[in-house]
Amino acid sequence: METMKTYCRIAVFFLLTSFAWAQSEVDSLQAVLKELPDDSLKVQVFNRLAYIHTYFQTDLKLARSYADSALQLSQLLAYHPGTHNALRSLGLVQMKEGDYDAAWRNLEDYKQFYQQRGDSSQVMLALYSIAIIHGYRGDYEKKLETQLRIVQYYEKERKKAELARALSSLGNTYSRLKKYGEAMQVNKKASGIFKELSYDFQYAMALHNMANISTYTQKYDSALLLYQQSLDIIQRLDMKEEEGYIITNLGSLYKELGQHQKSLEYHLQALDTWKTLKQPKDIAEAAYYVGGAYSGLRKFKEALPYLNQAVDLGKELGLKELTADSYQELSKLHSATNNYKLAYDFTNLSHQIRDSIFNEQNALQINELQTRYETDKKNQQIALLATEKELQTKEVQRQATLKRAFIIGGILIVLVAALLLNNLRQRLRNQKQLAAKNQEIKEAHFQRQLSQLEMKALQAQINPHFIFNCLNSINQMILQGEDNRASRYLTKFSKLIRLVLENAETSEVTLHEELTVLESYIELEQLRFQGDIDYQLKVDSQIDPQEIYLPSMVLQPFVENAIWHGLMPKKDQGSGKITIAAHQKGDLLVCSIEDNGVGREKAQELQDQSVWKTKSLGLKITEERLNLLNQEYQEDMIHITDLKGPSGIPLGTRVEVSIPT
Repeated sequence: METMKTYCRIAVFFLLTSFAWAQSEVDSLQAVLKELPDDSLKVQVFNRLAYIHTYFQTDLKLARSYADSALQLSQLLAYHPGTHNALRSLGLVQMKEGDYDAAWRNLEDYKQFYQQRGDSSQVMLALYSIAIIHGYRGDYEKKLETQLRIVQYYEKERKKAELARALSSLGNTYSRLKKYGEAMQVNKKASGIFKELSYDFQYAMALHNMANISTYTQKYDSALLLYQQSLDIIQRLDMKEEEGYIITNLGSLYKELGQHQKSLEYHLQALDTWKTLKQPKDIAEAAYYVGGAYSGLRKFKEALPYLNQAVDLGKELGLKELTADSYQELSKLHSATNNYKLAYDFTNLSHQIRDSIFNEQNALQINELQTRYETDKKNQQIALLATEKELQTKEVQRQATLKRAFIIGGILIVLVAALLLNNLRQRLRNQKQLAAKNQEIKEAHFQRQLSQLEMKALQAQINPHFIFNCLNSINQMILQGEDNRASRYLTKFSKLIRLVLENAETSEVTLHEELTVLESYIELEQLRFQGDIDYQLKVDSQIDPQEIYLPSMVLQPFVENAIWHGLMPKKDQGSGKITIAAHQKGDLLVCSIEDNGVGREKAQELQDQSVWKTKSLGLKITEERLNLLNQEYQEDMIHITDLKGPSGIPLGTRVEVSIPT
């Protein structure tokens, strides 16, 4: 059974039933068009005329002319909806003309315009046409994707009639892709909606489609039931043409079942219908089916006139495929009646019409018919020679097959060898790369361990340095007879030593722990300076001190330097102040230590005048620790700023330490 023919016939039915109405509308619109000024309404009339002439294919040149007129006038008026509607009209004409690329571009433009305006109903119209283009191009997967989108839209909008039609179209695509399960499912859904809406004709056609699908899947009992249900509705509606199509399919189904008598009865009935309707094309096809049914019953004499009629009408109407099929059926008939000469001639005629090179099966069939024909006229010697020739031909073919097999086998061996060699080379290359990578990992691990050891060594240097300074301060208090201060200092010092020892086991501590150590240290220095030091700790609110890590005791040398060299020289001039602040800057934690001391120049001058020369070992060690910590940052990680007043008077010093986090 020829499903596509059935679908086309259904479409033709709709065209014919509405053509008279469309022609009436065309006449009315053409009369109105003469009276209209050049405005948006005239654009709409142009587009409507272009659509009708395209849809009914009455005159594609005239349809294009109307579409072009609509496009030019709407562009002149800057009437954007009219412009895009004209592009749709033009796209439909191009689709009928076979210019699918141009049609797709114009329809896509139309679709995007209405997508931006939120008009989904117009978008669906564009998608319907785009789906058809995908089908013409043979891209049924894209057609299916587009149709599924249309179905989803109508399901969401609960537009039952439109949904049912979309499901029917989707079912046709599923059938074309041989996805018969999905095709049956959507057709069942469509038929249910049509039945609910009392759309009897559409319901009958849905049953017809389901019957075709059942035939493809060899569910013949179900197919017979569905065909009969569809036929009952069509007969009740008195739609002779559709009745003829269903009867034809029933006849073909009974032929599949091997019930040639039943098949013959339906095809004869269909033939009477087409003769009544005076439709030559369908008469020719029915004659072909009747002849085939008679042949199936081995009533070759009765079959012959029907097949000849099919040939004559096929030639007259230009139905090449039907003519070729009829010739082939005549060839089978004459072969069955041992008239091999005619069988041979009709087979040749069939293949000439198809205009294609004979395949091996057809060639063997013709050779067999020709051999039988020659056997009736020639003696046994000629038959033996023919047999020997056939054997020689087979031997040549066998030798050629063996040669091709050896060649293909050799090529396969070479390919396999090349693949194995390439695989071996790739494996060796991967092994070398893996070994190099392992070596890099080992070297990186070694460097990391070395850096950690260096960090611990430097930390071991900074801690004794700090302890020495603190003990020196206690010693000075004892020597000066300040026993109470020395006792309080020693108590705070012990607390500070405990914190230092707790942090000594790790290379990093939290910002909170570091600030706690600094606070304890400053309190010690407050005792030594008799409360002449004020301090303030500021941490940015976006920073969680418990989550930020930095090297232990990395800030203490800068605080110590600020107190000893900045604040101590001005202790007779009032209390000193030191401010410690922290904020995040990208991947860096920026800590600043700012004092209101004498400044670096004065501190250096006092240092030069002093008999006791000291070298800031803590600062040097800290700078080395920071350089070891992360070598990605090429710039200096310590920035010192001299704070001065308007007249250049020193106001103190600010040290900014950038620590990678």
